[in-house]
Amino acid sequence: MLTTLFALALLPISATAQVPRDMAYQGVLTDAVGAPLTGPVDLVLRVYDMMAGGVPLYTETHSGVTIDEIDGSFLVQLGFGTTDLDTDGDGAAEANTFSFDSSLFVNGPNRYLEVQVGSGASGEILAPRQIIGSVPYALVAEDVVTDPATSQVGALIETAQVTADAAAAAAVAAQSTADAGVAGPVGEAGAAGEAGPAGEAGPAGEAGAAGEAGNVGVAGPAGEAGAAGSAGEAGAAGEAGPAGEAGAAGEAGPAGEAGAAGEAGPFGEAGPAGEAGAAG
Repeated sequence: MLTTLFALALLPISATAQVPRDMAYQGVLTDAVGAPLTGPVDLVLRVYDMMAGGVPLYTETHSGVTIDEIDGSFLVQLGFGTTDLDTDGDGAAEANTFSFDSSLFVNGPNRYLEVQVGSGASGEILAPRQIIGSVPYALVAEDVVTDPATSQVGALIETAQVTADAAAAAAVAAQSTADAGVAGPVGEAGAAGEAGPAGEAGPAGEAGAAGEAGNVGVAGPAGEAGAAGSAGEAGAAGEAGPAGEAGAAGEAGPAGEAGAAGEAGPFGEAGPAGEAGAAG
């Protein structure tokens, strides 16, 4: 459902003393959660002589109305719209009982404005209707030609204004109540959905500062000895140590068998003669 907040104001279109025959209609269109609507939209404006029901006295259509994209506000000139259109989708053009002039406001003090967003059968009528304040009754003053000192028109307009202002306050209160509504009970929590897939691992963070060293634990039992490794290469020979003391001579072994006699060697030279011995 749409909601609308608006104000009516008389907008003169010239600097002459002639009474203007249009009014500025400004409003705000939002959706059910208060978000502004986007435009453009078609607006159908109807004037009634009762708060609900009845037959419209006047109908006009504004096509392609621009909606402010920030706050959903709009502005149209009531009295400048297109008339004699099929606005309710029944196939027949709307026939106005009155024109938008003094004749629309002379019979009865109260008039109510109905706003429809979208034209035809698909349009949405906003409720409740809004009371039209005293400003449009200035149209009636255009027809006052009697002496103000003797005329009763001034008193009638003043009475109509008081009644209209009271009705406007009541309509605003009703609109506020309708917009707020009564909050329904909180529904039960729904079942938890399935866990989604794990995301990719993020980059590793910087290494934190090293903590203090902990206490040395109790030494565990010695493990079994491992298998002996292969022998290493022989090292270089060291220097010879000093000779040890001669050991005791061992017993003579048994004499071996005599060997075969060798060949006689050559005679040597004769040695010198010895001194003669003493005579006997």
